[in-house]
Amino acid sequence: MPRLLTIIPGAVYGGAHNQAMTLAPILARSGWSTVALLPAEPGDAASRLSEGGVRVEQIELPRLRKTDAIASTRTYLRDARPQVRRLIGAMRRHRADVVQLHGPLQFIPLAAARRAGCAAVVQLLDTRAPTAVRWLSAPILQLSADVVMSTGAAVARTYPRIGDLGDRVVLYVPPVNVERFASDDARRASARALLGLPAESFVIGALGNRNPQKGFEVLLRATSSLVGRDVSLKIVGSLSPGHAGYAEALDQLAAELGMDPTETFCTIPEGAAPADVMPAFDVLVISSVKRSEGIPTVIIEAQAAGVPVITTNVGSVAEIVIDGINGLVLKSHEPTDVRAAIAMLRADNELRKAMSRQGVQWATERWTAEISAAAHIEAYLMAMKRRRQEPL
Repeated sequence: MPRLLTIIPGAVYGGAHNQAMTLAPILARSGWSTVALLPAEPGDAASRLSEGGVRVEQIELPRLRKTDAIASTRTYLRDARPQVRRLIGAMRRHRADVVQLHGPLQFIPLAAARRAGCAAVVQLLDTRAPTAVRWLSAPILQLSADVVMSTGAAVARTYPRIGDLGDRVVLYVPPVNVERFASDDARRASARALLGLPAESFVIGALGNRNPQKGFEVLLRATSSLVGRDVSLKIVGSLSPGHAGYAEALDQLAAELGMDPTETFCTIPEGAAPADVMPAFDVLVISSVKRSEGIPTVIIEAQAAGVPVITTNVGSVAEIVIDGINGLVLKSHEPTDVRAAIAMLRADNELRKAMSRQGVQWATERWTAEISAAAHIEAYLMAMKRRRQEPL
């Protein structure tokens, strides 16, 4: 049985953790075992993965941080040798055949994978990395990564000379168990009751952790004049420990705009999952800032639930949201444009229904977890073959 060690540098549950959770049982049916290596830091990711049946080990993991970048880089480089040794130890403990790294900044884990003789698959998840980092990453990826996976072609194109890797670049979309998001009137009513939303209200929804890349301040400004007796805004997601100040600023902005923060923001209720709350929405809005996302998993989840998507044009979203067909792709990040798009869909029930049908069709035919798993297995096998052919 081939063994996958997926190294995820975040301790708060997010897209990479959701990917591991969703793929692990599908990979197991194809003979793959999965272990997730997480940082020994406060967060809910380890417990959620463990509860979902994914084996987890937590160790001190190296990570470059955007905050205090100079100090972070010094610490990262100073501790490189002991961290390489720790990572090699983990790779050997779990007898990893393939090491999967989330993001282009995993230089130390990539070096450890090379030293341990493991095939290395690096995933480009989004477009957050600064231009200088992308230029620095390019030669390292070419020399040390066996395969690079990218959430869409647009994300891959932001990395200089990534095309030189040829067929070593594998495109994929985040895995979603689309059948879990299938919706009907009963699930819609249940989801609204779960979130405390009026049964007949037009609900503008957002789903994601509260961090600056999500641009929730844009959504607040866009909807403040729309929210009222028959229109609700609900932003569902966890607080991000590293961005407490951002969450406080959102609460303050909502209050200044005449919106009740306690009604606007909430976490997913205990015991519930995204599939339990998504049917509550009439539209899902992605207000992410420039240079942020790749392909947000929540877009596919919304499509599977038949919820039309309004999104800023970031990362590779335009590869899965076709403007006017299964959602709307905005030309700017301005609140006025977000507001106009929401108002248009609210006023045109038939257009919303058409987008809903197209979204469900695309999700069930193109974006299933099984299709994503097939792309991952292709990448893993290619990486293993290349590692056998290229001695260290």
